[in-house]
Amino acid sequence: MPLTPASNAKLLTAAAALSILGPDYRFTTRTLLDAGRHLVLVGGGDPLLSSRAAQPGAVVTELDDLARAVAASRHAITGPLLVDDSRFDSARVVPDWKQIYVTEGDVGPLGALSVDGGFDVVLHKPATDPAVLATTDGLCACDAGSCILSRYRGTSADATLLVSSMMSSSASSSLRPVAREVVDTLSNT
Repeated sequence: MPLTPASNAKLLTAAAALSILGPDYRFTTRTLLDAGRHLVLVGGGDPLLSSRAAQPGAVVTELDDLARAVAASRHAITGPLLVDDSRFDSARVVPDWKQIYVTEGDVGPLGALSVDGGFDVVLHKPATDPAVLATTDGLCACDAGSCILSRYRGTSADATLLVSSMMSSSASSSLRPVAREVVDTLSNT
């Protein structure tokens, strides 16, 4: 019986991630203040950032937790909210992907700061800019006194004061859903 290529790729990718990162690796998403007291949301590559509350049994990193930590920090934040997804390059799609994968919503854009898999959950389509979508979906859900809703892309190079951070689940627990999906896919072929 031939195996589904996408499932094979997921298994190999998961094995490589565990081998390189280790089973206890955790992605970190941070908020910093720069010299102008702008809040900078810094993506650490967490593929499981979510703007929605987790469903029972789901492995996600809830962006609301970071928003609550920012609000609780009581730091004076002025100016726009900046997003920094510079940890990865600026490519948003894999060059070999067929364009229809993106237009039909089979895949979302890639980025170091991508929420909900890079999908706009309101419009039910891939986001044009997953980092800016992250500010719309998650961090600006905090109370209006702590968050300024205008935003633009920046870099955290000048931001030195850590306001809050959150870590994803360990790599091994984050990859369990991938393994489950592969097993389910292979069972149905």
